Amino acid sequence: MSDKRTFPALSSLNWGQWADNMEAYLGTKELWEFVDGSTPKPSPADPSNPTSAELKEGTDWKRKATKASGEIWLAIEDNQKVHVKESKGDPATMWAKLEAVHVQKKPGT
Repeated sequence: MSDKRTFPALSSLNWGQWADNMEAYLGTKELWEFVDGSTPKPSPADPSNPTSAELKEGTDWKRKATKASGEIWLAIEDNQKVHVKESKGDPATMWAKLEAVHVQKKPGT
């Protein structure tokens, strides 16, 4: 199985297809949960004195969130990067910003 993305990068015209493909792609890499928010950033019980397990959990979360962000960044055309440049490292925010740009909201929805 190839680790390479096999679908076109996000352009101004292909959000629907790209979003479906990207969700599946990130799912195969066990990274989608960092985009959809189902794995939120962990918080230590005592932020001023985190345990070693809490530190490891935070480090692991950051590593995987960074991977998800990187996959999104590398799967969008250069002219789309302006929308997410300020939120690199936060895959859920990157996704929400791209969706807001590409999905036309209808009045009353």
